[in-house]
Amino acid sequence: MADPTQDKLGPNDLLGDSELSAGDTRGGARATLPEGSSQPQEPEADAPLPTYWEGFILTDFSFVAFEPGSTVVDVGCGAGEQLRELGKRGIQAFGLDADRSALAEAASSASVSAGVAEQLPIRDKATDGVVCKVMLPYTDEDRAMGEIARVLKPGGKALMCYHGFGYYLRYLLKPPEWRNAVYAIRTIANTVCFRLVGRRFPTFLGDTLYQSRARLSRYYDRYDLNVVEDTPSKRFLGAPVFIYHTVQKRPPGPQADG
Repeated sequence: MADPTQDKLGPNDLLGDSELSAGDTRGGARATLPEGSSQPQEPEADAPLPTYWEGFILTDFSFVAFEPGSTVVDVGCGAGEQLRELGKRGIQAFGLDADRSALAEAASSASVSAGVAEQLPIRDKATDGVVCKVMLPYTDEDRAMGEIARVLKPGGKALMCYHGFGYYLRYLLKPPEWRNAVYAIRTIANTVCFRLVGRRFPTFLGDTLYQSRARLSRYYDRYDLNVVEDTPSKRFLGAPVFIYHTVQKRPPGPQADG
């Protein structure tokens, strides 16, 4: 584990040799995304009411539950709120996001780089931990989960939050704005299509999926991840709104003789 007294983690400590161009973000400079990647799509309309998700968001779920000195990557760091909290605990934090304007602000808190979850510009087994707060709905789930598993050291953990079916069901039945209901309809339809035929709708119509525990479990099994804790949270009409998981990378199994 890293020395908690060392200086701020630098990009060269984690970045692979070829994933990003020379324009990668160091101290707020612009970065070039991996070729062929697309920037994750945000919802068409965020809930305008500050209390809309009150009671559903777990305020006591810690996204900084790592040992001081750990190396942690925040996938989808945005403007760096979580990076600042990690830094306060003596954690060596590194932020990744596709939004360059947000990265410019996040760079004041930690080293950051432009990138997408499906192609993390991080070396294999380089991190003690990963933070991923509701980033997966806007990605290629399978590729993103594989990348998170790839960069984790054996025994490393990821603190994850996802949107469940109840998130979009509430938008549909109790929308703060009509746009939220439209967004919910296409997200639910897109996810049903994905579950049935393994394909998403084209263009922006297919930019968001809700997650289910069953589908997440398949990804975890595929990429040698174990659920250490499935933290319960408030549901809407019996459907999960937010899914909070702490997962751990399995250590390698014993080598077969031969």
